[in-house]
Amino acid sequence: MLAGDIEAFSILVERHGRRIFRTCLGMTRDPDTARDCVQRTFLLALERLGQFRAESRFSTWLTSIAIHESLTWLRRRSARAADVPFEHTEAGAAPLVLPDPRPDPEQLCLRAELRGLLRRALDALAPPYRDVVVLRDLEECSTRETARTLGISEPAVKTRLMRARLAMRAHLAPDFGFI
Repeated sequence: MLAGDIEAFSILVERHGRRIFRTCLGMTRDPDTARDCVQRTFLLALERLGQFRAESRFSTWLTSIAIHESLTWLRRRSARAADVPFEHTEAGAAPLVLPDPRPDPEQLCLRAELRGLLRRALDALAPPYRDVVVLRDLEECSTRETARTLGISEPAVKTRLMRARLAMRAHLAPDFGFI
């Protein structure tokens, strides 16, 4: 495929980097950690490029590496947390990128508030549900790609996604005056 072509690989990094970052950020909820996971993901992808089989899209294969890297980090953090008392801190939000050079300040404020509400609702989900939401709704992976990436069945993806959406709806209802 790339046969050691670093320039071709840098094009792939450019093409998939933002998506992989969003995936890692969605799982680790820490921008610095997400950046580390992205670097590890691309290094591992470069090392294992010969193992890529075109049974699925390259982006699916790359996303599965990113998820495994994020899960590895989360497992390591859990092991360290058992030794050190856990201190809860809110992770900083990802930088807001706007296509319009002169955005409406009111719209910016509303978007930021909505993103914060959605981030808290997503953070409140258990990891198996959060992972499915990140892949299906944020990364727009198909049910089949999500199932392959997470190593679960397609019906399990659908069930987890439905339960996650219901949990997020319940979490958001008070903020929108639906209770």
